[in-house]
Amino acid sequence: MAKQEEKTKFDLITQANYEKIANIVLVPLSDGSQIRTLTTEAPEETSNNFTLVLVAGWVSIVLGWDDLLMEAKDFFNILYIETREKATSIVPKKGKFDLDRYALDIKEAIEYHQLKEKNTIILSTSFGAILVALMLKNLGNNPCLSILVGPIERISLPIAIKLAILILPAWMFNLIKPVGNWWVRKFKTEDKYQAARYIRAIRDSDPKKWKKTIGHVAFAKFWGFYEGLDNNILVIDESEDPMHDTEATKKIASLIPTSRIIDIKTNRAAHSTPMIEIMRKEIRENL
Repeated sequence: MAKQEEKTKFDLITQANYEKIANIVLVPLSDGSQIRTLTTEAPEETSNNFTLVLVAGWVSIVLGWDDLLMEAKDFFNILYIETREKATSIVPKKGKFDLDRYALDIKEAIEYHQLKEKNTIILSTSFGAILVALMLKNLGNNPCLSILVGPIERISLPIAIKLAILILPAWMFNLIKPVGNWWVRKFKTEDKYQAARYIRAIRDSDPKKWKKTIGHVAFAKFWGFYEGLDNNILVIDESEDPMHDTEATKKIASLIPTSRIIDIKTNRAAHSTPMIEIMRKEIRENL
């Protein structure tokens, strides 16, 4: 009984607070797939009348954005889009996982929720920034502001991991998921909340979808996705984040004539209050 109660409590903390209050919708897409979206509306008395669309990175989960979302919901209407490589998506057997399809998914999700571009800010990170850049370039979207946080020019996984995802059968990854959960809880985390984030990421991974995606991106370079964009774009550098390539971020900003760049310093800041303060300042001064 005690073990069951502990499991129930742990299951609860692997759910983001934002998930508990958001309206969750599976958006139907033109290829028969469905992707999960989470939405909230800001209270009328505090709303700034803008919608914040968030497109996170490949392995990012809503739990990792909980602090930002829970604060931003008081000022912005929010649309959080989970891309099709997540376990929450439903994709037909013949569904595609190329980047053009991913970009179209985002466009269709925005259209499904009937957002007005003049009041829409898109915040994207890492893999999500590639997709948003491709959508802006090829599909005609033009939100009032697009924010690219730590945009990438390539998938920076070690070659061995890329090859493992490409070569090993998906069932092998599913077999080791429980071992990964146990290892994280037992040895690799300082507290149950940190463990919850890692375990949720493991749980929400879908090896079959990863394999279908990695073949399109493993060794590709994405400089051309950004080059010549003429939208209103803010590039966010994270110069003190050891996982972040600040020189690549600066080069990406230089490829976009209409962009500006701000150094937020840390990944933590990009996921919390400092990022919200940047967006609110942009609304006051530039929109």
